[in-house]
Amino acid sequence: MLLQSLEHGAGGFRIMAGSPFTTGKIPNLTAIGDVNGDDVSDIAVSSPDGNNFTLFLMSSKGTVTSSSTVAISGYYS
Repeated sequence: MLLQSLEHGAGGFRIMAGSPFTTGKIPNLTAIGDVNGDDVSDIAVSSPDGNNFTLFLMSSKGTVTSSSTVAISGYYS
């Protein structure tokens, strides 16, 4: 699933073409903050369907410089 999505009018969302934010199928929480100390806000998204979260390191231009998925042992939604 892509984090950037469009409301489709039936109480849900559809994938937004071209989104750089690939996550699990059911992302449920998002946190934004400077994770790596470069004064640019980064994005973390949890995905309970995969027991993990995805961290997106962002550039000052608003683009994703890298992403990584981290497993969370014993995580439940």
